[in-house]
Amino acid sequence: MQDDDLHSKVTAPPKPATDDDASVGDAKAAQAQPKLGFKKRAQAAIAGLLGSTVIRGLGMTARTRLFFRGEMHKPGFEKAALDEFRGPSAAPLLFAVWHGSSFPVVHYWRGRGLCVLTSRSADGQIVSGILRRLGYTTVHGSSSRGGSRALIDLARFVQHGGDAAITVDGPRGPAQRVKPGIVLLAKITGRPIIPLVGTADRFVQFQSWDRFRLPFPFTRMVIAGDEPIHVPADADHECVERKRMELEQKMRELQRNVDELIKPRVWRFREKKPKNRRA
Repeated sequence: MQDDDLHSKVTAPPKPATDDDASVGDAKAAQAQPKLGFKKRAQAAIAGLLGSTVIRGLGMTARTRLFFRGEMHKPGFEKAALDEFRGPSAAPLLFAVWHGSSFPVVHYWRGRGLCVLTSRSADGQIVSGILRRLGYTTVHGSSSRGGSRALIDLARFVQHGGDAAITVDGPRGPAQRVKPGIVLLAKITGRPIIPLVGTADRFVQFQSWDRFRLPFPFTRMVIAGDEPIHVPADADHECVERKRMELEQKMRELQRNVDELIKPRVWRFREKKPKNRRA
């Protein structure tokens, strides 16, 4: 599905929420998942268990700090900051996260019922299993497959008062390139986008498309946040693109600033060199 098609299908507000709608998103998303054979389901279940265990284990050994408005804060600070953005009605928020630096955010926000958009692929089911074991809710879709349905499900979840998050450069990249989905979600829900990035003072960086960062045990992890971005309900294509670029620039700058502040030590896997072939 192209971005223009996705825009046209989700710009109209979703139908008013009813009591029966609370589970609609998860039910329809579950039906939309590709059916896997027994072996694949078993592998996904094992991977989900191992993945969530690794995240919990590494996170428990880490010291987490929060960086906001140029200052470092202890865990718990985010409640006051986010309450300010929620307003007197304690309205929900939308969180934008980079795929590659999401580990600190995923660990720190566990158990809060946050709804996360995951891919409909087999790998996406593994990620969904990991997140659910960590206390997240998931819906399945992307800008290329099931995007409009997923955004509508997310919008209904937000209407019921829940926070939502999207790895804005997933599921296949390019890395640190924001896709318009979260901007459209902000438009149809009227809720602001909170940029979040993560880092650690020691991590392994994989040679995957997102250059995923896996922190070492007993490291210091930092989650950096920035001021919210608001998208007007009457935003046209040009406005949506401006907001997308604003979010992208803000997140890149935030990642760069926090990395410069922490000055992490990075271990990288060497890329495999192609074998020379005889003519």
